[in-house]
Amino acid sequence: MERHESDPRALGEIGEGAVPALIQALKDQDAEVRRNAAVALVYIGTPEALKAVEEYQSRQ
Repeated sequence: MERHESDPRALGEIGEGAVPALIQALKDQDAEVRRNAAVALVYIGTPEALKAVEEYQSRQ
């Protein structure tokens, strides 16, 4: 599988529609994927997104 560098802010610009996939990405084996998902969720900033990041951070 080919890896692509991504800017988490670009993921965040996708908007609320990306929240479910980004929440799933918080469970990825790759730490960078998890970090980028968390940053994108914070950038989106919806209550659902922020709650997911808070729960993710509490598990770290």
